[in-house]
Amino acid sequence: MSELPDFSVLLPVYIGDPVDFFARSLKSVSAEQTLKPAEVVVVCDGPVKPEVDEFLAEVAAGSREDLVADVPVRVARLEQNQGLATALNFGLGECAHDVVARADADDISLPERFAVQIRMVAQGHDLVGSAVEEFESDETEPGMIRSMPVSQDEIREVVTYRDPFNHPSVVYRKSKVLE
Repeated sequence: MSELPDFSVLLPVYIGDPVDFFARSLKSVSAEQTLKPAEVVVVCDGPVKPEVDEFLAEVAAGSREDLVADVPVRVARLEQNQGLATALNFGLGECAHDVVARADADDISLPERFAVQIRMVAQGHDLVGSAVEEFESDETEPGMIRSMPVSQDEIREVVTYRDPFNHPSVVYRKSKVLE
């Protein structure tokens, strides 16, 4: 098997995101992962809540190892809220690595997520994703599973009327996305 590549996590945040959800999401993609990212790039899509700004300052300064372990966190900012697509495109340019994992500020990644997905990318896949389990406020309460198409034929069919991927579950090669 190929050596596992270094990878970035791209995590947008905006004014509507509560700091406690954001902190939980950040911990799940860094400190709790069995295969840790080389960096987390947080994109602020316009101004964020003051408590999120304070939290980001602590994290970027390295004073929240309880949440990010030894994973460096870089903050990139858009002056005005421009929407998720623009924030992600901007953030993609800030990612130092060709392999990028997506996460959202209100989502929680399972501890083995990157260990599984990064191995698949190392085996030659350009984009991998997964089903997601939705929950309201208690992550321990089972929720609805949102499965996506698996085969190339199913993806081709579904893409004609909706996105065939759960965005916060994907890992991809930045070079292929930019292509």
